[in-house]
Amino acid sequence: LAQGGVWCSRSPFQRTSTARGGPRSEAMTGAGNHVIPNVHFRKVNGMQHGRMNRVMMRTWFNQPARKDRRAKVRKAKIAKIFPRPAAGLLRPVVHPPTQRYNMKLRLGKGFTIEELKEAKIPKKMARTIGIAVDHRRRN
Repeated sequence: LAQGGVWCSRSPFQRTSTARGGPRSEAMTGAGNHVIPNVHFRKVNGMQHGRMNRVMMRTWFNQPARKDRRAKVRKAKIAKIFPRPAAGLLRPVVHPPTQRYNMKLRLGKGFTIEELKEAKIPKKMARTIGIAVDHRRRN
């Protein structure tokens, strides 16, 4: 609308002041004490930044092939270390030391020197054939 021959950008129905009478700031958000919007749902494909930026979802189609490959690698490792046990060094079954656990059994650190002598296995050779040796343990 024209006022005195000059066009005004404001509508005659637009409010220029707040309810208390002060000037209205256009930079403010909506009236009231509301939560400032913070968008959490950002994980739309292709909309992320950096290394997570994918156009497509990551698929697991290679899972069966990976399972086969792991099995082949395990078998090859067992064949390579053949005379030795595949599950690691051979360890004795011992009672834990404290009163709370001594009724149970667990794997020990290794066989004693006396146990190896009784089995007629030299202590240097025991490690090479996959038998754990604990020089501190007593019978």
